Amino acid sequence: MSEVDVQAFLTGEPDAVAMLRAGLVHQLESSPSCGPDVVNHVLSRVAEVPHYGDDEAYITYAVAVSKAALEEVLLPRIAALEAHNAALEVQNTVLEAHIEQSMREFELFRRMTTPKTIQ
Repeated sequence: MSEVDVQAFLTGEPDAVAMLRAGLVHQLESSPSCGPDVVNHVLSRVAEVPHYGDDEAYITYAVAVSKAALEEVLLPRIAALEAHNAALEVQNTVLEAHIEQSMREFELFRRMTTPKTIQ
C-alpha cells in the first residue's frame, strides 16, 4: 500500500488517487492475463500521473495512462501467442497430412489379397 492509500484508509475519506489505484488493483488482479508484473507496471505508470486537485481530469488522464501501460505489457505477449498459434497451426496441418497418408496406406494394405498358396 502506498502512503496515499494508507492515509486515505486512516482518514476514512479515500481520495481519487487511492480509489483509482484500488479499482485498478481489483480489476487487474481479477483478470487471468494480468499477473503481479502487469499490476506493478500499470500502477507504477499511474503513480507518475500528477494530481492537481481536479479529480475528473486526474481520473481521465490516469485511465488513459493505465490503458497505454496495459498495451505496453500485453500487446507483445499477444503477438508472441499469435506467432506461437500460427506455428502450431502449421504443425497441425503437417500432422493431419501424415495421418491422411497413413490412412490411405492402411486402406491399400487392408484391401490387398494374398495368394491361396505361397510358393
